[in-house]
Amino acid sequence: MRQLREQGWLHHLARHAVSCFLTRGDLYVHWTRGRDVFDRDLLDADWAINNFNWLGLAGVAPWSPPFFRVYNPSNVGSSSLNVRDPDGKYVDRFVPELAKLPSKHKYAPWLCPLSDLKKAGVTLGTTYPRPIVDHKVQSKANIERFKQAQRAAKEASSSKKRKGPPLVKAKKSK
Repeated sequence: MRQLREQGWLHHLARHAVSCFLTRGDLYVHWTRGRDVFDRDLLDADWAINNFNWLGLAGVAPWSPPFFRVYNPSNVGSSSLNVRDPDGKYVDRFVPELAKLPSKHKYAPWLCPLSDLKKAGVTLGTTYPRPIVDHKVQSKANIERFKQAQRAAKEASSSKKRKGPPLVKAKKSK
């Protein structure tokens, strides 16, 4: 988000990560909140494309990717975001308060040993925020919410009675 505010641009996979984190992945915030920020801050903002992308990535459009495919917002281990930044240069550029951390902890400083945090001058909750949710727990809960909503929608659509005039069978012509 710092890159977005500073440069007015984000790589498409960073856009995916932001939208997934904000909506179906972690925070379960309505997709229009993120759409509005991107509409305001992206130099290449296009209203139609922005809406289309946010609807899809939030998992609320009929053509959305499967709701259970959730990005891990931190580049730890194998990342579905294909982040290849072993030295943490991206973090150094946009999150300079983490620049002195060992590279392997720059994308998830809350997993860093306390001794390394102290050496780097990082105090979680003070100089850098603690995670606002536990990704594993929250994404699992949100996936379950989507499953329940999908089940409810399916049940509602299968129990609806046909509306309109009664069907009249055509008479067979002789």
